[in-house]
Amino acid sequence: MLQDECVVGVILSLDIGERRIGVARCDPLGILVTPLEVMVRSHEKYDFGTMLDLIETEAPSLILIGLPLTLRGEEGHQAARVRADVRVLLNGCETTITFWDERFTTAEAERRFGVTGKNDSIAAAILLEDYLASRSDI
Repeated sequence: MLQDECVVGVILSLDIGERRIGVARCDPLGILVTPLEVMVRSHEKYDFGTMLDLIETEAPSLILIGLPLTLRGEEGHQAARVRADVRVLLNGCETTITFWDERFTTAEAERRFGVTGKNDSIAAAILLEDYLASRSDI
């Protein structure tokens, strides 16, 4: 494998909820996934500014957004809400945005780490792990 093929750049993963946004990132090689923070949502204008600051600090090559599909794998009300939030929170962002199925990430965070409640950054990390695993040639 050529060196350029393994460089993916920093990916920022967002688990967008109504009250909180879980944030995780991976290193530029796509090897190490780290939960970063849980942003508590307050006001649309404040949330937008906070998101832009985060993107400027992390300088991701890709922003991965958890999309809450139904158990049947379809987009419902929650997925529409996330897409609407992304339009507001990432308005004008020039970074590539990819939506990824987030079903069961919260349950997986609880199963793996015994964390209940405010586990949004861990769910964002699991979302990113799933995404990176899907891109793996192994």
